[in-house]
Amino acid sequence: MRSKAKELNSGKLLAKNFLINLFGKGVPALVAFVTIPLLINGMGSDRFGLFNLLLVTVGYFSLFELGIGRAITKFVSEALATGDQKGELTRLLWSSFALLLALGLLAMILLIAFTPYLVKNILNVPPFLIEEGMTSLLYVSFSLPLMLTSAGVHGILEAQQRFDLINLIQIPFGISNYLFPLLILLAGSNNLSHAILSIVFARMVVLGASFWICAYTLPEIKSSPRFSVADMKRVLTFGGWLTVSNIISPLMSYMDRFFIGAILTLTAVAYYVVPYTVATKLLLIVASLAMVLFPAFSYSKNQDREIYMRLYRRAIKYIFLILVPVVLILAVFAYDLLSLWMGAEFARNSYAVLVILSLAVMVNSLANIPYTLIQAFGRPDITAKFHLVELLPYLALLWFFASRFGIAGVAAAWLARVSLDAVLLFWFADRLLAIETRKQRSIYLLFILSLIPVAAYLLILGLSTLAPGLAARAVMTAAIFMALGLAAWKFLLEPDEKSFLLQGYGSLKNKLGFSNR
Repeated sequence: MRSKAKELNSGKLLAKNFLINLFGKGVPALVAFVTIPLLINGMGSDRFGLFNLLLVTVGYFSLFELGIGRAITKFVSEALATGDQKGELTRLLWSSFALLLALGLLAMILLIAFTPYLVKNILNVPPFLIEEGMTSLLYVSFSLPLMLTSAGVHGILEAQQRFDLINLIQIPFGISNYLFPLLILLAGSNNLSHAILSIVFARMVVLGASFWICAYTLPEIKSSPRFSVADMKRVLTFGGWLTVSNIISPLMSYMDRFFIGAILTLTAVAYYVVPYTVATKLLLIVASLAMVLFPAFSYSKNQDREIYMRLYRRAIKYIFLILVPVVLILAVFAYDLLSLWMGAEFARNSYAVLVILSLAVMVNSLANIPYTLIQAFGRPDITAKFHLVELLPYLALLWFFASRFGIAGVAAAWLARVSLDAVLLFWFADRLLAIETRKQRSIYLLFILSLIPVAAYLLILGLSTLAPGLAARAVMTAAIFMALGLAAWKFLLEPDEKSFLLQGYGSLKNKLGFSNR
């Protein structure tokens, strides 16, 4: 069984699963890129803003999952590493499914009860959309039991590192969130409830497919259901602090759009949502890695310290090296990209949001690595406590900035919050890993890593004001890229990483026919 754990934690498998996850999350993102302008044109800004808020609402009600999905991943990972009895594991899983179904039904009942109040008093819905919004939100509520139960099934597949099967399910579902509403529009209906109903149908299909695939990878789950109060308590104990995070973290993630809808307008929500969607799609990179790292950290936490230390540091470094070029491009060419995609008027109202959020996403992506480590090491209470500390100051800052500076102020508040969160997470990860010397501390590393791109980011934006032409900005960006590349080669990459890149470069030259004769 030790060899099995080593196999599930191998570098090749982790890299393969990361790429699979990235592909699985990237394909729906590309579909969203194509369909969002069509949805806005077909629905109108107000209806599209409400459509997004409805999806945000159901996303927030996923807090009723209580962290059980991640608890399943952790306990199945540890069982695979230590060779626990399959019968005990099956009992734990069925107990978890029972909890998830009950919690999903409770969430559905609560959302149905609060639907009139949410639509009429909270979401600032125009009168002509109130009836449509209420019907749509009722349809959304029916998907909650399906969504929560699916989280448990995916937890099993994640623990087995079967991300190929997870993405076989998630890619079609992710596409359907954008494609089905577009098909409804093309069929001649811009009624929002029809679009929402199509997404609920997709969730039903996903749940059925998930159970069928999970039964294939873990046949014992097909045995007669067995339930245990002790097992329910076990997953709830681990998920208890995760629940706090599941309440507060989505609240902080989603409140920006709710504040815009309440303080400003639904049209302002649309102006914010589009650059927000673009910037936060970068989180798909770290989300793809975090899904792989969580079971990997769970496997390795009782093994040689050097294993998880190496995995932890390289994850931070690779996320940094991947994101810096993308973030700089988004910052420098924000107006140009949005103008090309959505039109000049939309770009004028939205480009500042994209500039700010692109930097915020880079900081948040780096922070996801210690966040994953802390939870995998059995300390979800720490991340929850940090969220408790951040909540009230963030909400106050969000209200103040939204009132004074509009959607750009909302983006700035988001940046401030994720920056504080990153500092706290890296600080505690250092303590958890018993890092003592300053040069080894990841919080020290975080500041060093962030200083270079932030300085380049501000430099390019400043020079863009003096030389605003597209060609001038492109030249400056290329120069910064060269400088960052040289710095990364000299100070960040280790000898084996340099050797790997040189070998890859040599192989590419040979394939392209540029090798020396």
